[in-house]
Amino acid sequence: MTGRVSGKVVVVTGAASGLGEATARLMHAEGATVLLTDIQHDRGERVVDEMGGRSRYLHCDVTAEPDVVHVVDTAVREFGRLDCMVSEAGRSGMPVVADR
Repeated sequence: MTGRVSGKVVVVTGAASGLGEATARLMHAEGATVLLTDIQHDRGERVVDEMGGRSRYLHCDVTAEPDVVHVVDTAVREFGRLDCMVSEAGRSGMPVVADR
């Protein structure tokens, strides 16, 4: 990336492990301020502790609209804007099927 996200504010969902974690770490290494979100609180906090400054963890279940709204509002309130949102949150197992 070579600094293309330097100074940007980035939200990464699913950032406590896997592809989301790797994405958050890369964005941070390239100079972005990163708001990591996930439902795995302890793992999310650990990643933020390892990354250091310019990062913060927030619990967010992307299937709950109020959680997502809270994340966007927090990014804007705390960092002044939101430049990019990377959706890496996923769910394994059987898909949820709504009753008809």
